[in-house]
Amino acid sequence: MLKKKNRVDKSLFKDVVRKGVGYYSQNIFLKIVKNSPVKPKFSVSAPKKEIKTAVKRNLLKRRIFSILHKVLPKTKPPFICVIFAKKEALNLPYSKLEDEIVFLLKKAKILS
Repeated sequence: MLKKKNRVDKSLFKDVVRKGVGYYSQNIFLKIVKNSPVKPKFSVSAPKKEIKTAVKRNLLKRRIFSILHKVLPKTKPPFICVIFAKKEALNLPYSKLEDEIVFLLKKAKILS
């Protein structure tokens, strides 16, 4: 889990979803707002409609937060990022999930 200062709160979440720029991959969808006046912030969302049990949703969120914890020092602030995981991301091995997230962050030009 990330520190509170690096997590998105509810009000910022809505703004990012509305105003953010989207980046897609096969299993992950990323929304980013750059040039925000805050430190780098992340949020992860796993859809309840697709992933029925909370255990599986939380497993996926923990994996993604673990990856974000590793790449956070390499990011270029300031930005706010929301990651939406698709159902297929649950079946990916950790290394493939990590590669996909790093690819999207590089595509968004927030990872050096």
